[in-house]
Amino acid sequence: MALYQNDEGYLGEDGTYWSPDGTWSLSEELRAKSTAALEESFVLPTPATFDEDGSYVYNELATAAMKEQIYQGRALSIAFCADQSMPGQLSENAYMNPDTWSHYTYEPASANHAVTIVGWDDSYPKENFNSEHQPPADGAWIVKNSWGAASNEFPNQRDWGDEGYFYMSYYDQSLVIVEAFDYDINGRETDKNGEFIANQYDYMTIDYSTCDAYDELASAANVFVAEDAQELTSLSCETSQPGTTVTYEVYRLADDAASPTDGELVTSIEETYEYGGYHLVSIPEADRAKAQFAKGERLSVVVTQQGASGEYLVLAQGGTNEAYHEWAIGVLTESENENHNVEAAIIEGLRTRYRNENLDATDEEVDAYIASQADLIEKMVETYIQVALPLFGRSVVNPGESFLLADGAWTDWSDVIASGTLPDAELIDDGAFGPADGLTREQFCAVIANAAGAGLEGQDESALGAFADAPGISAWARPAVAWAVKRGVISGVEQADGSRTLDATRVLTRAEMAAMMVNAVDAVDAGVISFG
Repeated sequence: MALYQNDEGYLGEDGTYWSPDGTWSLSEELRAKSTAALEESFVLPTPATFDEDGSYVYNELATAAMKEQIYQGRALSIAFCADQSMPGQLSENAYMNPDTWSHYTYEPASANHAVTIVGWDDSYPKENFNSEHQPPADGAWIVKNSWGAASNEFPNQRDWGDEGYFYMSYYDQSLVIVEAFDYDINGRETDKNGEFIANQYDYMTIDYSTCDAYDELASAANVFVAEDAQELTSLSCETSQPGTTVTYEVYRLADDAASPTDGELVTSIEETYEYGGYHLVSIPEADRAKAQFAKGERLSVVVTQQGASGEYLVLAQGGTNEAYHEWAIGVLTESENENHNVEAAIIEGLRTRYRNENLDATDEEVDAYIASQADLIEKMVETYIQVALPLFGRSVVNPGESFLLADGAWTDWSDVIASGTLPDAELIDDGAFGPADGLTREQFCAVIANAAGAGLEGQDESALGAFADAPGISAWARPAVAWAVKRGVISGVEQADGSRTLDATRVLTRAEMAAMMVNAVDAVDAGVISFG
């Protein structure tokens, strides 16, 4: 692990954040360092569940499972809906009580921030939460945030929370993605043990994971060529469901091997895992001598997962390809043609703006104005659909590397990819644009910039300095947000202390989307931007 900073040590305008200026790079000698190895992760259930009618149901067993992990010495990574996008900000929803630093999301809400649970207090009074919305009972998690503390040193020095900590109610309705981690800082896969070889394939880009179930035997395998003489010491895999039994097998492949099991079985290990997650197992000492491979030898690792109900499971990771992207555009276009939600939001904003500026306008005059903007409305709807989707990439899956056993036969994974098979899944958010969820304010800035054909390369970002939360804008979105600020498309939100914030990563409301559309139209009328 290495501190991520610009080489010149430039600071942000408030002196507490790293400036976007300067050379952001990592020294060559640090790029392959390994100071800690992930041994196991534990994907836990969440206490916040919902029934078929969408009503909140508290899962007490999940709370017990979380406490057990903390008791074992593991902190918990979680995601939740914070009503602050930066320190010092509070939303109108008022989930946080800043007097006691007690947080309670009292309604279903999408997660927008990640934090770490380090403890709990069963007797924490429910009265410490905001009086307008208090949880049904006492009890709270003790949570460490990443926004700093007054006693911290730069660059994480900021007076937030109770020395950087806060309380979260057991009954928070946004708490999701609960996972604990075990790290080894002295083991095989760290620099303290000298050099080691990691045999693995990374299929970038990866947007999602799927788990397919099979009634008959199904397995996944990777085939490696030993780049140097090596002794295999450990194996790893990921599981997605609790109670999964995993069988690991290693084969020394024959020269003419046609499948991942054509060769000598070197070792076989079986483990049952209480929770889904990442798992690392050691090869038994008795098999170590057989697990030595000469340079150029081929070996395979075959993983067979069986669920608690006996079904065979294959966990696969995937990325959004061009075919999926085009298919998704078609789905969203069809949906918009049926319900006209995006178009309605744009028209609503235009109609409201026109009436505010023309108080005596008749309905006929308003309708005529809306009709005059038809081309612009159509262009912005089209752009919204084009941009509000996962970016697609092209992964390299080489023949002979990865295989799937299903229906009694092995299939090369590269053949599956080449077939253009699309995932049987809903539209998935890859962290940039996700149609299944609401767009954020920074994402919509990118939508409008794209519609205007803005050239964002080399965009001057100095306009962002006027906003207290500018460091919280996602790196990829900074040029688009700066472009939108300079052209009046987005002006920020005024805070109680008179400062303005952009709330860039907060989900855009329907009213805000309409307002930004109207601002864009104003900019068009003023000749500041144009839509081709």
